[in-house]
Amino acid sequence: MARELNHGDRSDEWTPTGLTPPARIGAWVRLVRPKQWVKNLLVAAAPFAAGTLFNIDVLVQVALGFAAFSLASSGIYAINDARDVHGDREHPRKRHRPVAAGVISPRDATRGGIVLIVAGIGFAVLTTAPLFVAVLVTYLATASAYTYWWKHYPLADVLVIAFGFLLRALAGGALVDVRISEWFVIVATFAALFVSAGKRFGEMRQLGENGAAHRPSLDGYPPGFVEFILAVSAGVTMVGYSLWAFEIGGTGGIPWLAVSIGPMVVGVLRYAQLVYRGEGGAPETLLFRDRPLQAIGLLWIIVLMLGFYA
Repeated sequence: MARELNHGDRSDEWTPTGLTPPARIGAWVRLVRPKQWVKNLLVAAAPFAAGTLFNIDVLVQVALGFAAFSLASSGIYAINDARDVHGDREHPRKRHRPVAAGVISPRDATRGGIVLIVAGIGFAVLTTAPLFVAVLVTYLATASAYTYWWKHYPLADVLVIAFGFLLRALAGGALVDVRISEWFVIVATFAALFVSAGKRFGEMRQLGENGAAHRPSLDGYPPGFVEFILAVSAGVTMVGYSLWAFEIGGTGGIPWLAVSIGPMVVGVLRYAQLVYRGEGGAPETLLFRDRPLQAIGLLWIIVLMLGFYA
């Protein structure tokens, strides 16, 4: 690893040596975490549920919104890595991130993050949807507050992460001016809480007694409390989704939306199974790696498409 420290072990005083240009590019790609962009597909959720996603004008808006959230969130990740460099070095997986490994300096990561955030706001402006711009700015303010403060407080850290997921889902409605139902908000809120609690539970299982060295807030969770959040959020998500599906499922032909309850519930249970194995610390990794979860998700989307577009 090419890291040469000067004047002690200050993380912002070092000079990278022996890195080829492709290696430097690869480090910057890892810094912005493109795998995490899958979360930003949530901006398509509201237009998809409204049956308008495949309208060309809507697709353009959703593509711009996806790009805006991807750039902005990558900027936040870069700044977060610069802030968390010492804690990340105590984590078995995160210590390999470019900033923690000494490949990119915290100062450069922060500057790159600011550039990405500005670019994300620029794409948001291109959508010509002022409400979407407001949602993105709210996300940036919330994510920045998390980076600097909220992640140090138990429960608040989980709630703020969940709020970030919820904002992505609400952004889709702001993009194309579709009405978002109360059931959509309930399902999106508790599904987001389920995933964010799974992240914390995964970290607690993976790090064990050393968890506080990486994330001090982990010490503030009483035994069983995160599991309680998981159970409540999963239950409300499944019940809320079921009530939504029966309410708008229609009366003629095959009730595809009601049928979609089956794969949706199985998907939640499969995800919970992985979380309880301690694999929920990186949700995006599970989506790319777990074949059963991918198959269940694909089936769920197909059934939903039949319900919305058949």
